[in-house]
Amino acid sequence: MTREELAELYRSFRRYAWRLEARDVYGVPAENARLQAFLAGESLPESATKTAWGEQTAAAAAAGRSFARVRMIGHPVTDYTRWEMSVYPENIAAGEDVRILDRAWLNDENPLWQQDVWLFDDETAVIQRYADDGAYLGPELADDPAPYVALRARALELSVPYSEYTLLPDQRSDESVPTREATTIEL
Repeated sequence: MTREELAELYRSFRRYAWRLEARDVYGVPAENARLQAFLAGESLPESATKTAWGEQTAAAAAAGRSFARVRMIGHPVTDYTRWEMSVYPENIAAGEDVRILDRAWLNDENPLWQQDVWLFDDETAVIQRYADDGAYLGPELADDPAPYVALRARALELSVPYSEYTLLPDQRSDESVPTREATTIEL
């Protein structure tokens, strides 16, 4: 699958486009200026990429289609995760449903929890491939969307809305992990 084919899926889905965001760090060059400003305690600069995503999300919402994601939170919390949590209100304002799933709430080792994936209308699953340093390698069409449909259902069940999760500044250690009853997932 090419990046252009993935972009077409963002435009052509009928009901929903859902993402499991599983990495603690992403290496996205278009985000570097905003990430560095956040880390320096400065105002975030405008981003053409972020603006385009917001416009696409808002247009989909206006047409009755939804973009949604579940963001996995690992511990210790990375600076990238702290920054990403700070900019999710922009996504939400555009109409995206953002939910949080703390890894401490899971008690299984299912490898699908480690994969970034987009799921479109329960029909098409696209695995997002990344290098160890977070650099994006490209999309890969999954052979079978069924495991990802089940993963989405479980992720939605275990996660909480963004507004109900508080990322505390001291969560750079494993000592302050939010608690929630962990549940085993079977896919």
